[in-house]
Amino acid sequence: QFLYFIGDVFATTMMRRASCGAFSRTAMATGAKWALPTASPASSRRWQAETPAPVGLYEALPRYPNLTTMGVLRGLDLMGTASFAVSGSVCAASCGLDLVGCGFVGVITALGGGTIRDFIFGKLPVFWLDEREYLYLAMACAVIAFALCCSVELNEFAAYEAVMFWTDTIGLG
Repeated sequence: QFLYFIGDVFATTMMRRASCGAFSRTAMATGAKWALPTASPASSRRWQAETPAPVGLYEALPRYPNLTTMGVLRGLDLMGTASFAVSGSVCAASCGLDLVGCGFVGVITALGGGTIRDFIFGKLPVFWLDEREYLYLAMACAVIAFALCCSVELNEFAAYEAVMFWTDTIGLG
């Protein structure tokens, strides 16, 4: 079912690009793969107003977690984001980075996969610009993880491995 979902998203994205003028006739005639849009901004806006956006799993999730099935999935998504932020921050702290470096690595670890997914499927702006709680959660978890790493010694290999194992397990969960 996941592969069918990915195929539907890809096909819908390609159809939306083609009808917006992202592939111009001159580009197709010359054999170019990509070209600048030939449609005017007004006609593009008109197309967007007339055509409803496809509703996939991502758009069907509620904004905040609740006790419905989709709300639980949103809560698990937020928990995975927090877990990957902690994982990235702990890994960066063990390499000797400071607060800014750990925060940056933690946020990139938490939000990087979804950002790449959105770029591949052509969903712009990316998810964390629409739903800022992902960005704020990743930053907060990365800073808290750095503070805890500084107060607790994770130089022992067993403690570091345990933290990395459990945060990655929860994130992939």
